[in-house]
Amino acid sequence: TYTVGQDGIITPMIHYNPVEFFGTIHDKSTGNSYARFKELDLSLDDVINVEYVNDVMPRVTKYNCVQNIDNRKINPPVQFIKLCPVCGSSLEFTDNSARCINLSCPGRETPRMVNMLAKLNIKGFAEAYVTAMNIHSFTDVMNLTDIDILTSIGIGNGQKFIDAITALKT
Repeated sequence: TYTVGQDGIITPMIHYNPVEFFGTIHDKSTGNSYARFKELDLSLDDVINVEYVNDVMPRVTKYNCVQNIDNRKINPPVQFIKLCPVCGSSLEFTDNSARCINLSCPGRETPRMVNMLAKLNIKGFAEAYVTAMNIHSFTDVMNLTDIDILTSIGIGNGQKFIDAITALKT
């Protein structure tokens, strides 16, 4: 799968059978970038290594084994997408990255809203909350009613959001 960042950069995600590190279970890892995606040159059903890096995140490397050589005979390398996975716009490619060219892409807009909230000291409201509250601009944030907030994200987090907006307004 692929994610879209606030700057439009497309990040590939690598999905695999669940592995456990220090009590947490992981079933996907970031492919980091278009350049790393090309470097890994993975096919479906390839054998991979998943290692925990700096006790922070799992990192995928391709395993050099006979199974992968045999697998390549039946499964060609996975091709990088040509269109944005969120809005369907064309992608702009460099040697290192792929970027959605649509400045209004919802995949770009939602992370930008999360970043804006954090910079306004409204912390702890990730993409799911921004999506649930259907906010696309600063004006949307300021025009939300308490009822809109409470019904879209619940009482506990809703009240935290209301308090943060009230503090911002004062």
